[in-house]
Amino acid sequence: MERVDGTRWSWRPASVCAVFLGNICFFIASLTVLVLSLTKQQSSPHQSSTSSQVSAAHLVLNLNGSTNITRGTLDWFYSDVEGAFLGPSFEYSSQKLKIKKDGLYCIYAQINVNRRGYYSNKTMNADLYIHRKHESSPLLTLTLHLSARVKKSYTNYISQIHRLSCNDRLYGTLKGTTEADINWALENSGNFFGIFRINEK
Repeated sequence: MERVDGTRWSWRPASVCAVFLGNICFFIASLTVLVLSLTKQQSSPHQSSTSSQVSAAHLVLNLNGSTNITRGTLDWFYSDVEGAFLGPSFEYSSQKLKIKKDGLYCIYAQINVNRRGYYSNKTMNADLYIHRKHESSPLLTLTLHLSARVKKSYTNYISQIHRLSCNDRLYGTLKGTTEADINWALENSGNFFGIFRINEK
């Protein structure tokens, strides 16, 4: 098991709309590259058909009625909500994503929060971790620096490349502080975790 490469982006959007459009463009571009490199079949305009052709999964955070940042192990939608899908090379159960095929994978995640309306001049941190089961160190760590200078929404994104094995299980945790929960809340959209297999020649 080894980490091969890593990239990281962080931004503060002028509006939630800009964040949404930017992420949609990235996601569409990623899937386009995957379809071209992983299959010679013609792509279908329907998402359900596309997800069955590529080794990819895109999970959307299930808030379970709470917008608190501190949540422990995260629940995800893998179907039945916009954008969520599970390719044939993956299984999802008990809050864990199971890998069914060895390979090199790009793992990505995003967290989107906004102010609750309270004011604090302190900078608070919250961390999203993507773990591989039975390993002490997370594969991904996404830190939110919740600064007083941010007046509305804050979004952070990360992606990294890792080699995974069949039967590896990935899961996410989100940890913050009581003070962060008082001042900040998870948005209803823009929170996700995904993975796709990279073609190796």
